[in-house]
Amino acid sequence: MKKILFIILLSVSSSYSQCISTTTWDGNSWSNGMPDTTISAIINASYDTANDGPIDCCDITVNTGNTLTISIGDYCNVNGNINVLSGATLFVKSGGSLIPISTTCVSTGNVIVERKTPPNKRYDYTYWSSPVTTTIGASLLPTKWESNWTFTFNTSNFFDIETSYWGTFISNVPDGQDDNGNAWTRTLITDNMVPGKGYASMLKSISATGTYPRIETVVYTGQLNTGIITIPLLLSANSASDLDDFNLVGNPYSSAINSNDFIDTNLSNISGTLYFWTHSNTLTSVYSGLAQYNFSTNDYAKYTKLGGITAVFGGKKPTNVVGSCQGFLVEAEAANNLTFAPSLMSKAYVNTTAVSFYRVSDINKKNNLWLSMQNDLELFSQQLIGYNNETDLSYDKGWDSMFDVTRQILKFYSIEDGVKYDIQARGKFEDDDIVYLGYTSAVSDTFTISIDEKEGKMLREDVYLYDNSLNIWHDLSEPYTFSTIAGTFNTRFFIKYEEPEEDDDNEENEDNKFSDIKKIDKVEVYDITGRLINTLDCLCLDNFSSDQIFILKIYDGNKIITKKFLNKL
Repeated sequence: MKKILFIILLSVSSSYSQCISTTTWDGNSWSNGMPDTTISAIINASYDTANDGPIDCCDITVNTGNTLTISIGDYCNVNGNINVLSGATLFVKSGGSLIPISTTCVSTGNVIVERKTPPNKRYDYTYWSSPVTTTIGASLLPTKWESNWTFTFNTSNFFDIETSYWGTFISNVPDGQDDNGNAWTRTLITDNMVPGKGYASMLKSISATGTYPRIETVVYTGQLNTGIITIPLLLSANSASDLDDFNLVGNPYSSAINSNDFIDTNLSNISGTLYFWTHSNTLTSVYSGLAQYNFSTNDYAKYTKLGGITAVFGGKKPTNVVGSCQGFLVEAEAANNLTFAPSLMSKAYVNTTAVSFYRVSDINKKNNLWLSMQNDLELFSQQLIGYNNETDLSYDKGWDSMFDVTRQILKFYSIEDGVKYDIQARGKFEDDDIVYLGYTSAVSDTFTISIDEKEGKMLREDVYLYDNSLNIWHDLSEPYTFSTIAGTFNTRFFIKYEEPEEDDDNEENEDNKFSDIKKIDKVEVYDITGRLINTLDCLCLDNFSSDQIFILKIYDGNKIITKKFLNKL
């Protein structure tokens, strides 16, 4: 019996098998030189990476009465085990990274992980995930978060086959919202935060007092999550659709993870698109019928291996790093497990940005073009078109993000073989490539199409937009403004990269002759940006500015004739 007890004690106290020596920090220096991945580190005095430097080590032990602080932009990379003795503190500040890199790492004692939000508006939600063993009450509620407004998302209850507003049926078109309202489930303060699971928590805002927007802090305290973590993926209650099986999950580690590696690890079970809640719009009821206070279920930023796009109201654009404690959505394609692994972490992935936790990175540069469409009332939609040798014009899982146009205020997208994409990888770049663009708008208004950003080879490429409705080309080095009625339009625009050749019929009419027109019902006059400036019942153009180009849409019986017109003195 004594022999058995001795063996058990030995196995608990033993170091990681690859640790070959030990070095101790005494407040001024290391006793045996700087630690590395084969040398264990013992913290026997206060240590702050901001002053004393980041740590790479085998095992790490924080002795009683001492504090190890991992400051913003710094890391502690542990190849073995983590030991926080009773009365000791291991504190990971918001923006710092504690990286238990081994799949067999064991962490004993409590670790404190802090995360800050960006400025939040009143009623904002944040999607969280815990990096330690803790409860809802211990982590989210001591700070300024509503005690009864933290939710999980029960995918199995999600059922969306109709459009309705406050219980009033509108149509048999899915609107992105749960029809019976039971998919979002309130948590209890005693509920454990499950590793890898996502939680949505509302900023404490029932009272209008206080300053908004404002930054808040969440502090997680408990035993650190380590090793491989899995969480079951669920399918929605609507078996007829394979496009609504969203699961709210989250980064369960005290370090950022690589988004591309995460997608590749789970690609057999998910669509390959990651969805991040960014609610950045101003609360308004202007666009009634979408959701109370204009919380749109489509207000998610998206990311694939090609890159990221912002949400429908703008905000931050996700890149290839998901920060510690960040909750997000994945779309399940099979009811299997989602996997988080230590190999997704690295000290190269800086964890410094707040709550949205997106970080711009130069890793895996691609040939990308971001286009946006917006009006003056905060409506905004962005799409990404990219080129690389790993994809082609067909759907490439993990690279492309396709969607159904449901009940969205504004959506701008590309089209290939009838499939709509807001993130599209088109294979190897060719100068003569033509990309067809579509959009849907819930309002009649004036919108602007512009280039938001270029990356890689696209930095050197000119982009030309063709407006099929007005029969004009526009160089997108300058934004293009046009008018539209509400609806969905999939044939009005396309872009190309070669400078278009002007057609004779598209040249300015030097003599201002319109001899081919037999009858005029009305004439719509547009400026060169596509903005409608007047509607006439005749070709009476003398009062328009001289030496200015106009686009005329002449309605001649059942025909519509488009001409570019230069009004000369």
